[in-house]
Parts: sequence; structure tokens; C-alpha cells
Amino acid sequence: MADVNGMFMRDHAFTLIKLGTAKEEMDKLDEALQCYTMAMQITKELIAASPDDSKLKYNMSVSYEQIGHIAELKHNYREAELLYRQSVEICRTNVKLGTRSFNEDDLAIALYRLGALPLQRKATDEQKECLKEAMSIWKDLYNTTGDIVYKKNYDFAKKALRSYHKKSMDTLSGIAACSVPFNSCRIRRAALWRGSLTFRTTVRQLFDY
Repeated sequence: MADVNGMFMRDHAFTLIKLGTAKEEMDKLDEALQCYTMAMQITKELIAASPDDSKLKYNMSVSYEQIGHIAELKHNYREAELLYRQSVEICRTNVKLGTRSFNEDDLAIALYRLGALPLQRKATDEQKECLKEAMSIWKDLYNTTGDIVYKKNYDFAKKALRSYHKKSMDTLSGIAACSVPFNSCRIRRAALWRGSLTFRTTVRQLFDY
């Protein structure tokens, strides 16, 4: 019965994520936030019952990014920073554990989010290092796999880093708010390239069982 209930809760969380994504695409940010927050709460309950489940931990990192992205779109940058940091921390742990095939790409995405966040008029040294680390990961992934997706993401992160040196944070804010991966932070879409990061896994893989 516990397994059945757990599966139901995962399905419920996945449905909330899809609904939140739809709301976000309609610019109904408060409603999207409510959906994402409910999904996160469900995931927390599942992790409490299965603390070693790496997929649940991944889902939690996704939730942090999604809620952080809503905060970013509302220009609540400090709140977004805290949420993105949580995502980076989880992704780093997953890379060390080697629990998922996309672990390194996940970390690069989380680092990019934190690095491109317009916290102040000039980027902090930490943010620059985040972007450089994301670039390094994507460069290695491209050299290993030859997948053009990683090359495009590397180029985009490089562009964001250069923006710190050449333009004001007002310009970077436009990049961060408009051209970052897609409305819902980690629900990736195949062959998506719109001048921003490219994402390859399907919506269903967000809550893969």
C-alpha cells in the first residue's frame, strides 16, 4: 500500500509541475508558484519516507530551480539566489554519487542559473566562477560526446560571462529573465534552441521512476 501511495504522490507532483508550467507560460506566475510549491512539498514528504532515493533528490533540485525562476521573474533576486544555491548543492552531491546520466549537465544548468542572476550592477567573483564552471562542464561533455547541444550551451554561458565585462547588469538582467532556458527551469524539450540553453530530455523524465 505504501508503494502505491508513493506512486500516486509522484504522479500528483508531476501533474502539478505540468500545470505550473502551463500557468507560467501564460504569465500567471502566482498560480504557477502555487503549483510548484505544492509539488515541492509532496517531494519533501516522499524524501522523508525514502531519504536515499536519488531521483527524488533530483526532483527536489528541479523544484528549487522552478520556484527560484518565479522569484527571478518577479525580480526577487535574493530569494532566487537562495533557491538556486539549494539546487546547485543537490546537483553537486548527485555528481559525486553518480546517480543519473545527466548529473553533470544538471549541475551546469544550475550553475548557469546562479551565475547569470542579476544580483547587483556587477557580477560577483562567485558568479563568474559559476559561469566558468558551467562552461568547463559543457566543454568536457561536448568533447566526450560530440553533442552540439553542449556546444551551444557553452557558447551561451560564454556570452553571459562576456556580458558581465562589456555591459551593465541591466543588460544582463534582460538575458537572465528572457533568454534563460525556458519558462519552467528544468522541463527540457528536444531540439529546442531559441538563443538560449538547449534542453534534450522529455517532460516525463522530470519525474522518472
